Amino acid sequence: MKNRHFRRWAGPLVGAVAVPILLLKVARRSDPSQPGLNDNLPAVLIGGAIAGLVIGGLVSLLDTAPSTKLQDADGVGGENAALKPAPLSGSLVSRLLAILSVVLAITGVVGLGFGVAGVISNWRSKGWPLVTSWVGLVLSVLIELMVLFG
Repeated sequence: MKNRHFRRWAGPLVGAVAVPILLLKVARRSDPSQPGLNDNLPAVLIGGAIAGLVIGGLVSLLDTAPSTKLQDADGVGGENAALKPAPLSGSLVSRLLAILSVVLAITGVVGLGFGVAGVISNWRSKGWPLVTSWVGLVLSVLIELMVLFG
């Protein structure tokens, strides 16, 4: 069996379709005499589609394909050069920590914890996860200093 996967751009579309379908299944199983999903079903479906769109967008942003490029290990080149894989942009968890370090920077100690965890987990990666982690850490430190001495 072939391993199939969705393209990155399909994440928001899949989320926007899958969440309302799941909500419809839940609404069909619920008791119609009890208040719940059936009262405002169109609003619940639209809200579910928006939530699925956001969740799918986050997953497609975070879940990039691993790099298959090779780079020269010593920088000399030649036909006998040892090749090593190019550094990846981090795992899904490390990219999530990078984004959360910026989003939660205003929370003080919590943002500081996510900033430190993001920088540590993205230390060997290249690209936006490391930069984003550092931005979140610096913002957290600045906000923490303003709270302590402001």
